[in-house]
Amino acid sequence: MQATSVKPAPCKPRSSRGYVVDEHGQEQPITEDMIQQACRELEQALARATQPRPIFKRR
Repeated sequence: MQATSVKPAPCKPRSSRGYVVDEHGQEQPITEDMIQQACRELEQALARATQPRPIFKRR
């Protein structure tokens, strides 16, 4: 018995792998710029959250 190799069909490249639904109910592709902006915002939020806060003493 001979072994045969099965190759998967090539995938069509997609320009977008995800979508968001806008306020009008339309799907909008998630772009590289959107992902980079979200990462910047997360980094800034993390930096703010990890900064020490001043301690105020009650009188």
